[in-house]
Amino acid sequence: MAFQDDFYIINSTSYIKNIPTKLDKEFLKELKNDDGTLKPHVEKIIENVFYYGKQCINATLPTCFIEIEYKTSDGNYLITHEVFLYEENYPNLKALKAYKDKFSYGFASQVTQEIIDVVEAFHNGYGCECLSSGDY
Repeated sequence: MAFQDDFYIINSTSYIKNIPTKLDKEFLKELKNDDGTLKPHVEKIIENVFYYGKQCINATLPTCFIEIEYKTSDGNYLITHEVFLYEENYPNLKALKAYKDKFSYGFASQVTQEIIDVVEAFHNGYGCECLSSGDY
């Protein structure tokens, strides 16, 4: 039996917001055009930032936040996941918005494969929080 048969989606929401994001220095080339100007929707880049002792950049860019609340036999869980513009699969704002729309959920019949994939990938892992355990 697959894990997807063992959970029920309660709620899924997604939204895009421009926020400062700490990124690896190597990602700087993804945020600039060939002539050195910032790509569309990138508002600000601070290049000399340290995060947990590692040098990185701080870039303000559109970020898609995904929150999925679901129930298993062990309790209720909340997964928070985020992806940002110019990351691997999101080369433009249209692609990021299309991904966000896959998590706009209203009814059980609207659960998408992307929602199932995120739950299966992050259950009891990074970004997963237990809201209640068992019958408590």
